[in-house]
Formats: sequence, C-alpha cells, structure tokens
Amino acid sequence: MSDVRALWEAAPQVQVFNRYGPTETTIAVTHVKLTPEMLARGPVPIGRPHPRVTFHIVDGAGQLVDSAGRIGELYIGGSQLMAGYWGAPELTAEVLRTDVVTGETVYRTGDLVYRTETGDYVYVGRADRVIKRLGVRISLVELSEAMRGLEGVTAAACVAYDDHGQLASPHSWSPTGRFPFSDLRRAAGELLPESMLPDRIEIVDSLPLTRSSKLDERRLLAGVGLVEADAAPAY
Repeated sequence: MSDVRALWEAAPQVQVFNRYGPTETTIAVTHVKLTPEMLARGPVPIGRPHPRVTFHIVDGAGQLVDSAGRIGELYIGGSQLMAGYWGAPELTAEVLRTDVVTGETVYRTGDLVYRTETGDYVYVGRADRVIKRLGVRISLVELSEAMRGLEGVTAAACVAYDDHGQLASPHSWSPTGRFPFSDLRRAAGELLPESMLPDRIEIVDSLPLTRSSKLDERRLLAGVGLVEADAAPAY
C-alpha cells in the first residue's frame, strides 16, 4: 500500500477504491473505498459482495464457514457468473459447482478469504499458495513478500518442492545480489518466525515468467534441479 500512500501525499483529494473479482465472475464483485485509517489498521478488506452476488466460504474439510475470522476458500454465486469455459466442459465442471450450496451454482475461486465482524471480506492469498509445514500454516505469497523486502533483494519467489515424495520447505530465490544463505536467512529471521524461514535459498539471474508474465514455477525449479510439489492446500 506504499503506492497508495504516496498517491495521497501527492494528491490528498484523490479517492482510491480496492476492487476484487475474477474474470469468471465478470470481473468486479466487491469494492471498498480506502482511507488512511483503514491502511493503518492492518489488512485492507476487499469489501462486501455487490447486489445479486453471493459469497460462500468453504474450509479445508469442504464445510461452509459461518463464523467471522475463519479462513476458507471463496465460492461466488450470482447471475453474473460465466456460463463456462469454451470447449472445456471438464474444466468448467471443476470450478462451477452445484454441490456446495443447495440450489445454487457457485464458482470456486481458489482464493482464501475470511469475513470480519463488520461483514467485510479480507483476501488472504491463493489456496494453492498455502502449505502446512511443521504443523504451521504458511503462505508462500507472504514469505515471498518478506524475502523481497530484505535489503539488497529486489525480487524473490517462494515455492514448495517435492523431496522424494514429501513436501519440502519453501524455496526462496534472489535474482540480484550475491548473498550467502546464512546472511539472507539471518536477515529473514528478523522479520519471520523460525517456522517460516526457508531451508534452502537459490540465487538465480532472473525469475522465469510465463507468456502472461506470471512466475513459471516449473521452470524455476527445473533450473536448480528440483521438481514441483503436488500438495493439497492447507487452510
């Protein structure tokens, strides 16, 4: 949110809104007007569902969550849902579900959220970007952000890999700077608890990207001789 703060410093009169919505739900399904006080309090919410949009949170056991503060995967219902993926009925059946909420078709977003006491929803991360390590739930997105914030590190990515059939600890890469593992881990330890610290750090020249400019995890792992982990999300 540093960019938002910088914008307000330059133009205090500007109004900023946080909008959320997957393409499959015809883009925006929530929005919230940001304020300096909201940014100072902590995680910024994505707001509440727009009219004729329904939100449903499902936990790791496949049960609907009905209490505030509990994290689960977001399923979205409403008339704005897509009809399906063109020419891909099997993929459509995976994400447009009729077995979650009685009498309603909902879209499985893959996003983890929770509802606050005031009724707003807060985005936590992707369900496939959360693992459980040593009994502790870890967001690989959060870990990447923390490593990226270390002095001398301009980019980082954390990925779980397969260690002889077992889910191994997150990886972290720094494409710039030549820092020994011990120095990076020591610096990370000032920001993160021991349970979240990466066990292995690979230094690479650049992070490989897909055609859509997203991190290509498979190529990144292959480049250092590792295999992508196939693990169920932990939430």
